[in-house]
Amino acid sequence: MILLLTGMMTFYAVRHFIVEPMRRLQRSAQLIGKGEPATDLDFKSNDEIGALATTLKVMDEDLRRPRSGLNIWPLRHVDGITEPRQVY
Repeated sequence: MILLLTGMMTFYAVRHFIVEPMRRLQRSAQLIGKGEPATDLDFKSNDEIGALATTLKVMDEDLRRPRSGLNIWPLRHVDGITEPRQVY
């Protein structure tokens, strides 16, 4: 009986503290990959899962931040001089 109870508690702990947070991170990473905002990245843990969530959140915010000068790519080489080329 004690072994059964211990097994059930272990199953709950693993599911609650590892499996569910990893599923949330996976869904968020899929959204970021599609270019959609990830809204489920607020983790309260200070472990590796929380650190990964923080990193994904920063990456998502960085991808949403406008970038200046993105229309100047790639560089053009003329007579040994490298200059930006306007991309349309």
